[in-house]
Amino acid sequence: MVSNTLYIHSLRYQWLNRFYDPVVRLSTRESAVKKALVSFLPPTNQGEVLDLACGTGTLSRAIKATQPAFNIHGIDGDKDMLDRAKKMARMAELDIHYDHGFAQQLPYDDSTFDVVTSSLFFHHLTTDDKRAAFREVYRVMKPKGLFLVADWGRPQNILMRMTFGMVQLLDGFETTADNVRGALPAMMEEAGLFPVDHLRTMATPLGTITLLRASS
Repeated sequence: MVSNTLYIHSLRYQWLNRFYDPVVRLSTRESAVKKALVSFLPPTNQGEVLDLACGTGTLSRAIKATQPAFNIHGIDGDKDMLDRAKKMARMAELDIHYDHGFAQQLPYDDSTFDVVTSSLFFHHLTTDDKRAAFREVYRVMKPKGLFLVADWGRPQNILMRMTFGMVQLLDGFETTADNVRGALPAMMEEAGLFPVDHLRTMATPLGTITLLRASS
């Protein structure tokens, strides 16, 4: 049973979805973060890719535009966001399949995906739901699959810690606490996703974003 009692929309309220892209673009260095994440994709340019909690599909579109041979699926718990993602993929003439579902109970068979990506999602989940989602990622990844994550991490300095308070006020102190502690790598490894590599740390107007890579 999926725990949706603390489901948090990207900007807390669904009616704010129309502002999501410009807010994220201005506050998180989205273009640089997602460009960096895409740069760590395997060079094979083939296989099944899942963009977990895809939102409006900016990352899945960037992947498809960069490596068109990938077969890409995006999944999100917000149907309104998915509608926006589908519309923008059609406008860009990109073949991306979008599904509705939750990270804690993914609607896919075991060992389906070669690559799973996620950007600025896990700080929306409670500790238990983070662990459940990581277990699901491990389940749906093929052996020796690749997991790429960009999310808020341990603040680099006191300024980054102070600015991240704005994120916590919006998304909740409980759900973001694991990120502030830098606990995501250990939680990923507990789920079988290891070793976890710290690829890059990026300062943004709202805090520190960490890029992580793990295998199944």
